[in-house]
Amino acid sequence: MNCYCYYQNIGLEYPEKLMQRWKTSFESRGFSTQVLELADAEKHPAYAELKQIISEIPTINGPGFDAACFTRWLAFEKVTPGLFTDYDMINYSLTPEQVPTGDMINLNAMCIYATKEGLTEFINRIRNYRLYLHSDTPYLSDLDLFVRSYTGVTYPLCDCAGLPSEMTKPVVHFGNGYVKPEWRHNNRWLAVDELTQRRTLFEAT
Repeated sequence: MNCYCYYQNIGLEYPEKLMQRWKTSFESRGFSTQVLELADAEKHPAYAELKQIISEIPTINGPGFDAACFTRWLAFEKVTPGLFTDYDMINYSLTPEQVPTGDMINLNAMCIYATKEGLTEFINRIRNYRLYLHSDTPYLSDLDLFVRSYTGVTYPLCDCAGLPSEMTKPVVHFGNGYVKPEWRHNNRWLAVDELTQRRTLFEAT
């Protein structure tokens, strides 16, 4: 099974150490990995249309961040089917045989299996993003849109670092909001190594 993440340069240093840990963790469990980039999204026939729509979506994150997050779905659709994750997710035990499949399958914490049909439908939701804006939260990230529009079963095979489940979940997401301040951004590989050491000791007892 193929596993993909997406990286787009928005003015930050390339997370080489973190990206290498993502790649190694999935390949060692039997996945083939590929890092998709903006050039892949630009090959999508709807790129120009979606670029304009994405620029209109109200967000609260830094310049370029949410635009990159919405754009990645275009790159994802070009390579379906497969498992799609953030590059700050580490696979501790998930194998391809354990991944539930379908048009759009939520494994939690930005770990998703999808087919072309599932991603085509989600891209149409980006086109119609105004339907998913809430009056009390008049902004939208791509994951807000996913959560508000997803109607399938969630398979909780992934969770975020810093939670008790980080010791047992097959895949752990090391988002900036879930690690120590000194480990954020390009230092998240330190959080990965620290948890890996603790899990190794825990599993050995």
